[in-house]
Amino acid sequence: MDNDSKAIADFLRIDRDSIESIRHAELGGETVIEVTLKKDWRVPCPSCGSLRTASKGMCSKRLGHCLFLSRKTLLVVRKRRMECRDCGTTFTPGDALSSKRARITHEVEAKAIEMLSSYNATFASVADALGISSTAAVGIFDRFVNPKRKRLPEVLSIDECYGDGQFSEPYALILMDWRERKVVDVIEGRDKRRLSSYLFDETTPEERARVRYVVIDMWEPYRDVAALYFPDAKIVVDSFHVMENLCRALSRVRCRAQQRWGPGTFEYHYLKEAARLLFRDDLDPFGEKRKDPYTKRWLNAWDLVQEARKCDAELAAAHDYYLRYKAFNAKRCGSVADARRRIDGFRTDARMAGIPEMLAFMSTLTNWRDEIAESLVAYVGERRISNGPMEGQNSQFSKLMVVSNGVSNFQRFRARLMLCYNKDCSFTPKSPGSLPRKRVGRKRGKYAKRGRKP
Repeated sequence: MDNDSKAIADFLRIDRDSIESIRHAELGGETVIEVTLKKDWRVPCPSCGSLRTASKGMCSKRLGHCLFLSRKTLLVVRKRRMECRDCGTTFTPGDALSSKRARITHEVEAKAIEMLSSYNATFASVADALGISSTAAVGIFDRFVNPKRKRLPEVLSIDECYGDGQFSEPYALILMDWRERKVVDVIEGRDKRRLSSYLFDETTPEERARVRYVVIDMWEPYRDVAALYFPDAKIVVDSFHVMENLCRALSRVRCRAQQRWGPGTFEYHYLKEAARLLFRDDLDPFGEKRKDPYTKRWLNAWDLVQEARKCDAELAAAHDYYLRYKAFNAKRCGSVADARRRIDGFRTDARMAGIPEMLAFMSTLTNWRDEIAESLVAYVGERRISNGPMEGQNSQFSKLMVVSNGVSNFQRFRARLMLCYNKDCSFTPKSPGSLPRKRVGRKRGKYAKRGRKP
């Protein structure tokens, strides 16, 4: 074997001692490599197990390979057919390059799974890069990526991802390990019955007893299920969703004031320009001023906020309330009792009595008082427990829904999401008889066959 053949053997990851010869050529922009394997006399007969076999000619197997991603590579494997002298069975020994009856090598399968672990990759783009069909890429993924759910962690985050009508249920429920930032499992649907059935059927009481914190948003079924199945855990409402509700309330107050003044007035202009500035608490009163093209006045961001506050007394009061609660939410409370006492001050603030938007937020504080108080003291080291890691990945979850072919298949979406996020899924072929991921379609109705009269 010359040096070129040895180099090709190393690239293909084939044992040199098992190769009889290697030839390669360039045909029509395609690299063709022909590998002739030596006879392996140790291969037993698949029927009777006898080692008394004899050669019965040569056969060839054509395999797609990804030796070069930018150039199509065809691998032709030539090996001897064997005949058993005891039972007369004729068979072809397997090889380390591919599976039985496969048309691609193990290298292509491994590369496809590696490329599909990226959120931005589609089955079509992976297929084009490897020189295979999209159906083959989907088949490789379904055959090898079979993620199992992870063990329930000490800090369990629960959040949903909107499926935009692509699944039978509008939402996919994601369970996440807050400490390790890995997906525990993905469930189709977020209703109380489905989540309760999952925890009862898939987990044990001993495993559920390990959970110390359950982090949720303000969705009532999550709290009910968490209280039922994790009685010893503390239920924590994510502070992000609390602040989101408060921001929406303040924004509605501003919009109502803006509509009351109407277009064409200075007040309308100030309220519109301060739409985003109202949520900032780092504005500098002595910052650089610029000439406002509408009012012809020299103003900075802080001035715009002050002018907007002057336009409506309710907006000024709501803005003060927002700044106070934001400062309170950013600090760690000494105890749950202290947090509850301070929350009671916000949910009974008499200055918000005539502002319906703020009254709705104060009602939220009343309904979720205990869970919000827990979020103000729930820390692991210096890290505050929240759904921040989950919320930070929601955009990637949604992106995966958009780019994935066959995304209407929930089981495939679940496996793809866990592969992309965890990077440590099992890569073992499915056992024979396991359920396929292909959906069962509707039965075809009656139709007139071509060439026949109805």
